[in-house]
Order: sequence, then structure tokens, then C-alpha cells
Amino acid sequence: MNRKKIVTLISILFVIVVGGIIGGYFYLTNTKTTTTSPSGVRSLSGDQSNNNVVIVDNKASSTPGQLPRLRQITQTPVAGYDFIDQGKGYVVWYVDRGNGNVFQTATNTLEITKITNTTIPKVYEAFIGKGGSNIILRLLGDNSETVQTFIGSLKNQTSTSSEAQTKSLTGIFLADDIKMLSLSPNKDSLFGITSSNQGIGNFYSFSGKSSNVFSHPIKNWVSQWVNTNTMAMTSAPSAKTQNISFLLNTKTGSLTKTLGPKNGLVVSSSPDALHLLFSENKANTLVFGVVDIKTNSETQLPNETIPDKCVWSKQNPALVYCGFPKTIPSGLYPDYWYQGKVFFDDTIGSFDTKTSRFTTNTDLKNESGVSIDATNLMLSKDSKYLLFTNKRDLTLWMLEL
Repeated sequence: MNRKKIVTLISILFVIVVGGIIGGYFYLTNTKTTTTSPSGVRSLSGDQSNNNVVIVDNKASSTPGQLPRLRQITQTPVAGYDFIDQGKGYVVWYVDRGNGNVFQTATNTLEITKITNTTIPKVYEAFIGKGGSNIILRLLGDNSETVQTFIGSLKNQTSTSSEAQTKSLTGIFLADDIKMLSLSPNKDSLFGITSSNQGIGNFYSFSGKSSNVFSHPIKNWVSQWVNTNTMAMTSAPSAKTQNISFLLNTKTGSLTKTLGPKNGLVVSSSPDALHLLFSENKANTLVFGVVDIKTNSETQLPNETIPDKCVWSKQNPALVYCGFPKTIPSGLYPDYWYQGKVFFDDTIGSFDTKTSRFTTNTDLKNESGVSIDATNLMLSKDSKYLLFTNKRDLTLWMLEL
């Protein structure tokens, strides 16, 4: 090999080595970090970039120049979401399941803004505190088994830029392994269930203080925070076991049985605690009905669904909106649906518990072109907009009612 070729080869190798060093430097300096203070307050920091506004190509059916009535807000799974009333309209905050970042969009725009830059992996459930004051994240610990609950508040980043800034999350962890968590109707406190020798129910403030309100020999429960003084408590449902539902007086701790025992019992109480939607499993068939709690009368309804696919109106306590499956194959419910063995293709409709009137609102597949199994429904305060997750891929959707 002549001298000229040797010099050329050495030059190329030099460029490659130097480029690798520089690239490694920038990679390390941009890697997200997690810090824990001795006091137990955890500050999670992430990318400081101000490029926090994106426009997404929302799947929807719409007229040119108009926002779609049904729109797919995210292309990736979400952990939780909520409407925030700004007086002149609603914004929607949601938490990305993959990285724990909080994003914002609105009912009158397709624009999406990144609110937080804190990267928190393995977030499977999230709640938005009143007005976005707190973000509650449920995540798996480093061993992928321990359930952790993080209560965070938004913290501004220090910057001289005039552009909109993303924020970091600083907060506290509650005790590990809270099995079930509910956000209060006022969105300013939490109710959690733990289990050891029995089921234990505690209230938690956003500062981390706790107080016991409930204990029972049954260990595993599903809870719904109905109103300020009432919780609906149902033993963890399975088609293979008989389940019971109670109303819990949060002031006295007393339990009042409302329904059961029934196999695969799932319930949802109206905000005034006067009616109870329920589903049960009878001979591998899903049965759906409503109970008048005052009279203890039970009525089976012709349009079947699972109460987990329903949400009560904030304006009319007798009115409930649900995702109603077009067809329901025989099987063990709710187990098959919880386990992902069965997915539904839904129509959004409403049912009035006073008049017993069903109203069909939207065939989701006809409107969007994709099959949607709606769950975790959430209504805006004026009942004009409906948020829900497509259980098939955990993406977030919004429907204008």
C-alpha cells in the first residue's frame, strides 16, 4: 500500500473516532435523569426542549374546514385523561402510557401541546387533579411487580426563552401496592384499597396523609367514588365467583348491601346513589340491568353492555352514556373482556333510568372506519363531549355528542 493511501485511510479512521466521541458526548448529556432527595420528595427531570407543539393527523370523518365530530386524539396508548374547564371552553389533558408525559389538546383544535417533560416509564394508570393541579401516576416498580403511586405537581423549568415551557413533575410516593385507586368527584383526594389479611380502604390527601375508613374480610375490591359521602364497593368480579356490591358511607364507615351475590357482578352507581347499573354472567351470557336502590327492584335491559363501559351525566343523574356492543359472543364475562380474549365493536348510546328510554348516538365504526371497543368513558361538565379509550389499542378518542 503506497504512502498516499495510508495517509487517506488514517484520516478516515480519525474522523470516525472523533465523530463517535462527539456523538457519545451529546447522547450522554441529553440522557434523561431521575433524582431522589433524602426527604423522599422525588424530582423527575427530562428533555428541556421547547419544541412542545405538534399537529397530529387525527383519524376522523369530517367536512373540510370543520373539526371532526369523532376524532382520534392519540396514536399511542394513554394511561389517563380528563377535561379541564377553562370557562370559555374545555382543554383535554392526557398522560402517555409509554413515557408518562402529560399533553394537552382542546375541543376546538387539533393542535397538541406537551405539558411535562418528565419521563416515567411503565405508567399504566393516571388521574388528573382538579384544574391540572396534580398528576397522579400508577406505575410498576423496577421489579415490574410492585405497584407504585406517585402524586406529582407541576414545576416550571428555569429558562430565559420566551417560548412556552414544558414543566417537570415533583412529588411524593404513597405506600407501595395500593391495589385499587379512585379519584374523588371533586378531584382533590384519593381512595385506595390495600390487602393483607383483609381488605383495607384509606383516604389519601395529595400531600400523602392517609386515614382509614374501611376494612372487611374480603381482600379484593373494586371501588367507585359516587359522591362526597358515598363509595360503591364491589368484590372483585369474576364469572367463576359470586360477587356482592355495597354502598359505603364514608363518614360512618357503614356498609349497605345493594346487590348480589351474582356471578361476574360489575356495577356503576348514579351520582345520587339512587340507581345501580349492573352486569352479571348467566350460563355464559352477559346480562345487563338497572336496580332502583330505594325500592330494591331489578330490571333487565335489552341492550347489553358492561358498566365499565358507561359514564353518568353530570347534568342529569338519571342519564347514563355507554358503549353498547353490536354483538356479544357467549363466554365468561367480565373475565374474557378484562383478559382481552374478546373485543367489542361499539355504538355509543344513552339510557334514562327514569323513563327507561334508550337513545342511539353514534356507530363508532361507521363514523371512524375502525372497530372501537370503548372503555373508561368520561363526560365534559356540560355533557357535550365524551372521551374514551379504544380498548383494542388504548388510544384516546373524543366524540362530540
